[in-house]
Amino acid sequence: MNEEPRTPEAKPGGENKKLSIPPGLVAAVLLVVALIFFVVQNGDSVAFEWLVFDMTGPLWVVILVAAAAGAVLNEVFGFVRRRRRRRR
Repeated sequence: MNEEPRTPEAKPGGENKKLSIPPGLVAAVLLVVALIFFVVQNGDSVAFEWLVFDMTGPLWVVILVAAAAGAVLNEVFGFVRRRRRRRR
């Protein structure tokens, strides 16, 4: 009786999974690279005024602070609007 040694068969449990990169990781890396280019290209110092504040600083800081403030205000107004809809 000639029996050949058996090779392990592919199991559906995931032992033969291919190495894949999650799309979220790719997006995060691209965002970081874009942010680095943004900071390098917008390093000039600018003067800016807001209400009683008169300051100078790098352009990238001014833009990022304005974007963050806009995102926060968007979330606050969205929260208020959703809350009003629920009460009706």
